[in-house]
Amino acid sequence: MENYLHGRFGTLGFLDRGYLQVPADQRWNKSSPQHVNLTAFERLIPTEFLAASFAVIRHPAQRLRSIFLYQRDVVESIRADANFSSWLRTIPDLRQQNPYLFDNHLRPMSEMVPKNAKIFKLDEGLEPMVRWFDGLAGNEYAKRPKPINGHIDRIKGMGKDPRGPIPELDARDLTFISEMDAIDFERFGYTAAIPHPDS
Repeated sequence: MENYLHGRFGTLGFLDRGYLQVPADQRWNKSSPQHVNLTAFERLIPTEFLAASFAVIRHPAQRLRSIFLYQRDVVESIRADANFSSWLRTIPDLRQQNPYLFDNHLRPMSEMVPKNAKIFKLDEGLEPMVRWFDGLAGNEYAKRPKPINGHIDRIKGMGKDPRGPIPELDARDLTFISEMDAIDFERFGYTAAIPHPDS
C-alpha cells in the first residue's frame, strides 16, 4: 500500500521505514509515525488539516493471526513453537503491559482508525480504494496495488521460511477475539464467522 501511494502521489509524510532500526532510547516516539494511534494523531494533526482520510482494514481474527505470524517468522519476537490459540489469550495482558507493543499493531483497529475515515476492507479487494483515489485525484492511475499474497509467499520474498505451521482459525478463537475486540466487530460490521483463508 505504501509503495502504491508513493508511486501515485510522491513522497509520503508520516512514513519512517527505518524507525525500528533506531535504538529504542533514541526514538522520537513510542511507535513509528505510520503506526501512530488515533489519540496521539489527533493531538498532532488538526482535524481541519485533512481533506480526506481512509483506512484499509481486515477481519480482526485474520489481522491477529497475521501479527502472530509476522512476529514469529520475521521479527522472531514470538517463539517458533508458540501456539496461536494460547498466544491469543495473552493479548489482553500484553495490551495492558505495553499498548505500543509490536509497533502499535496489537491495538484494536478502532484505536487507530479516524472516526470519519473512508473504510476499505481488505477481503473485498483494493479496487474500491483505487476508484476512490481516482475520484479524489480527478484522474486514473494505470498501476494498481499488488495483490496481497499469503504469509508464506511474503516471508519467502524476504528470504525467510515459516518457523512453524500456519494456524487455522477455529470457532473458540473467533469467539474469544469477537469478545475481546467487540468494538471493532461492531464498528466495522464483522461477524464471528470463520473468514475466508488469508494470512
